[in-house]
Amino acid sequence: MTPLVAIPREAVRARRRPRVVVLLWAWEATLGLVLGTAVASVASQAYGQHPRGDLPLFADGGLPLLDLLVHAAPARGPLLAWVVMVALVARIGGLVPSGAALADLALRAPKGAPGTLVDVVARGLRALPASLAAALLALLVQAATFACGLAFAAAATGATASLGEASADKAGLVVLALTTVPIVMTGVALDLTRAAVVRDDARALEAIESGLACLRARPVALTASYSLRALAALAPAALVATATARMHETTTASVVAFAVLHQAVIASRVAIRASWLARVLRATA
Repeated sequence: MTPLVAIPREAVRARRRPRVVVLLWAWEATLGLVLGTAVASVASQAYGQHPRGDLPLFADGGLPLLDLLVHAAPARGPLLAWVVMVALVARIGGLVPSGAALADLALRAPKGAPGTLVDVVARGLRALPASLAAALLALLVQAATFACGLAFAAAATGATASLGEASADKAGLVVLALTTVPIVMTGVALDLTRAAVVRDDARALEAIESGLACLRARPVALTASYSLRALAALAPAALVATATARMHETTTASVVAFAVLHQAVIASRVAIRASWLARVLRATA
């Protein structure tokens, strides 16, 4: 394998590495196919002989969907287990393609040529142990923060009960919403940490220290940058979901059109993700 060296931080740009988007899209599409196939098999067993296919599941009110959930009780356990397993694979295994994406953005061969796909994936695999340790620590911090948020929200609701039920509920929701700030900042720190692991080949503790130092240096800018991209990633999904909800008949053309739209949503989201990874690499010390 070719040894890779870091390029100047200011030279890291996602638009210069379209392969990153293709790599992340392939990973997301594969996960979607695996998960969607399992869910579709349950619907096919119940509605496979229906003259309208599974279209009744999208009827207004969702009664056929609720009916499917009730009568597909034997399949719920295996399906839930499959969803949990895919979620774990996505969370842990996803560190490799995202690590490869970081390597592709930040590293080059000694003569300046881009590293091969094998080179960047190998760098992502090498970073997996330290990345996994940082991800588990971040998950624990986020879970603890969320639990504290729930406790403080309950306390706020109880303290404002004399103002009325509606006001008390609003106070609890405000406190819970504020909890998202440290949760998001923890996610930002994790990405900064993983950038240091991949680019600098740093150990877990060294990378965590580097990530926290970068976050302390630019807490507002980095959190705002991440939040804006997260909101932007919701827009295409919302548009396609709205269009899908208005589908009243199933034809070959409509199925193909919506399949293309769904893949376009994945591509747009991973492009935004690649933009964020490039931003993280430029921010690391």
